[in-house]
Amino acid sequence: MQKTYILELCEVNPSENGKTKISPIGKVTGRDGRVFEIDGQRLLNRLKEDGLKIPLTIGHEYEGKAGGWFYDFEIEDAFILAQLDLNKLGAELIENDEYKYLSPEYYVDYDTNQVELMSAVSLVNKPNLLKEALNHTEPENMPAPTDNNDVQKQLQELKDQNAKLTEQNKALLEQTSMNKVDNAIANKKLAPAKRDYALKLEANALDDFLKLEAQTFNPTENNSLNPESDDSDNENNEVFDQLGL
Repeated sequence: MQKTYILELCEVNPSENGKTKISPIGKVTGRDGRVFEIDGQRLLNRLKEDGLKIPLTIGHEYEGKAGGWFYDFEIEDAFILAQLDLNKLGAELIENDEYKYLSPEYYVDYDTNQVELMSAVSLVNKPNLLKEALNHTEPENMPAPTDNNDVQKQLQELKDQNAKLTEQNKALLEQTSMNKVDNAIANKKLAPAKRDYALKLEANALDDFLKLEAQTFNPTENNSLNPESDDSDNENNEVFDQLGL
């Protein structure tokens, strides 16, 4: 492959056929010294297969406004060229000399240094284009992909941790309810016979129940009625019988 240096690229000037250089091809050396392999025909085929225009971004802003769009790609000499349609924003930035150079944004296979895709071309004033563009689209320190077995293992560990926390939370809630009920009994605000019933209530219902009992409960030596039993009804029936009712 032909060796092309980044310094040859790339002012916003159309070539003789009206198209603009958007990427070198071959073995490319960046201004930071890194070397990348750009298979021109492979990259051109990928651009045509996608069938999409690629944006002219401003200063490598990932979600910023486009200053225009590239399409109709072809190879000429040691470059990939494209037709550029500028919009009002892009035309004003270039006409006012606010931006002068182009910097392509690549996705790279770091095992082979092979450029796989060009996702955009950006207007810049410091065209250290490989360094800036690559750091923008795929950071060099990005962690290696995790295989499926590792993902499944991590997922199971998270599930186990969640189950453990759920059990701990349940035990804590049960202990809190028990403390509330026992304190109410100790402070003579709840009949001991109602302890089991109270412990079956959910947290909000328990608070309402204890509040009501504290207002209405009149402790006596024989106060051991359980709201779940029918003892109170039996005693009432005996009284009614004695009164002839």
